[in-house]
Amino acid sequence: MTTAFFNPDLHPRAGDGTFTETFHAEASFTLGPAAAEQLDLDFIAGLAEDIRIAAGSHTVDRGMTADEEEAAWQAYRAANTRLQELGGADKAAIVVGEMIAARGEAIAGLSVNEIRSASFLRIDAAREAHEAATEAWTSRPDRLWNEDLYMAMATAQAAYANAKDGRDDDTRADMRRLADGYLEALREVRPMGGELNLHPESDAKAIPLFKDAAQFYPSDWVETSNEYSPLLANYGKKRGHYRDSHDHNVTAPAPVMSITTHAPGQPAPDTVISAKYDWAPTGDTRFGSYRDKDTNRYEYGELPEYRSVTREVIFPGQSHRKKKDGTPWGKDWEPWNHPETGELHWRRTKMQDRTISSERISQIQLGLRKEHYMEGRDPDAATATHELGHRMQYSVGNLNDLERAFLLRRTSVPSVDYPEHTVQQALEPVSGNSTKELCRPDHFANRYMGKDYEKVTEIVTMGMESLFTGTNGGLIGVGRSDPDREFRDFVLGAVATAGGRNSHEKPLPAYLQ
Repeated sequence: MTTAFFNPDLHPRAGDGTFTETFHAEASFTLGPAAAEQLDLDFIAGLAEDIRIAAGSHTVDRGMTADEEEAAWQAYRAANTRLQELGGADKAAIVVGEMIAARGEAIAGLSVNEIRSASFLRIDAAREAHEAATEAWTSRPDRLWNEDLYMAMATAQAAYANAKDGRDDDTRADMRRLADGYLEALREVRPMGGELNLHPESDAKAIPLFKDAAQFYPSDWVETSNEYSPLLANYGKKRGHYRDSHDHNVTAPAPVMSITTHAPGQPAPDTVISAKYDWAPTGDTRFGSYRDKDTNRYEYGELPEYRSVTREVIFPGQSHRKKKDGTPWGKDWEPWNHPETGELHWRRTKMQDRTISSERISQIQLGLRKEHYMEGRDPDAATATHELGHRMQYSVGNLNDLERAFLLRRTSVPSVDYPEHTVQQALEPVSGNSTKELCRPDHFANRYMGKDYEKVTEIVTMGMESLFTGTNGGLIGVGRSDPDREFRDFVLGAVATAGGRNSHEKPLPAYLQ
């Protein structure tokens, strides 16, 4: 079987993705107009339970009786049957997500089509203003410098660029209204948000950003994260990331210690006057070699051991950098006069960072990326929401199963050799020709959404930052991004239905218990 290269013309989602009707490809479910007015909570709860049962094993407990095992097996089969009627677990999540989306738009009092139409009108107006300002600048009398005309052109150019990107104030306000509507609709289904526990050594700048991002996720997901493993939040200058397993070492400066031995026939180390060492016997011995002074041959045996703090020393006459008062440059230098010669030495204890404790934790970090696509959102909110999504992928039980089912379906195309069968799209670079990051492109609003790692995906992470911070056109086609209604609905549906817990390897530390 030959792997087919992605051909958007043959792909079932190759259309423009406009939000003009309510449908589910290949799913036997039609959303009625009443969905926007009131959510069918019983229906949603039933699908969530089916998704939970289908993701688990039908023999969940060794202590089950035969009757209990049979009942569990029948429940497992029934849940899968109901889900398959909708096209599978991911399609069921999409069904729920469309209901949530319709309800969210009703709460916001603003539809996605209205947002897009208003944005397009502002783009047209900004383009006309830019063209007019440019014409005024280029046709100025005698081509003389005119500060007012130049600034008007520059301002119009910036406004046009912001409008095309979906960063103008009106669009950012509309996107915030829609995001708030989504969140309120989700709150009608299940409790949202909560207090995210973070490691005591977390960066003070990162803590409020991740705690704010936690409000976009279900409360039981936040609780699951708190019970999963210690989470250290950092704020760095590199790319944001999440590491599920990370060795966190606590270090502290400690004196550098040196060990020596006393060979027979040689002066004992503790009798030698030294600016660098103050030897003292440890009471232990070490097996080693020494040169016998009588035979001039190497002998082997147990040698008394001596220990001393190691010092940095500036000897008399040695060139060194000085402060204004004549003391050596740096900290903790002390004068020391040789007891026999009286010569002045400067010395200080040599220090080295030593690990005083180590623990296995998870690490989450904010990076350089700043986004301004939504009114009232911190520029770091997109990264915080994204990376916290990775945390949920590792800690929430059936979230990964849903994502992988969605990604597999979205990135499967007919085989070139056997069109009746499907294969996954070939991996392609996310950007340019670089092979460092590969994806299965599909027809996503952002190619990065098609990345597939060994354990997780970029589906929920990219989806959550898009919906609640406005990146990637909010998945509705604002700015330069294509719309992807199915992606939007899946993410909302996954947030509404996924749950359960993944196990952590060891007991939690006291501060998290």
